Amino acid sequence: MTVPIFVTALGAHVPDGICTVQDAIAAGRYDTQRAKTDGFASVRVEDCLSPPDMALLAAQATVN
Repeated sequence: MTVPIFVTALGAHVPDGICTVQDAIAAGRYDTQRAKTDGFASVRVEDCLSPPDMALLAAQATVN
């Protein structure tokens, strides 16, 4: 039996910090091969929050 799932809201947490892809690679935050595939010039950086904390902020944004 399958149960239908409906998305009724979407939230996001976008960190304030921005750095170049080259800086992110040098800091060990971004994989070189993935950077080539993605083709980004810059990336967002979060120094304080963990991924679960960022997910919580995104979820809370859907109810505000």
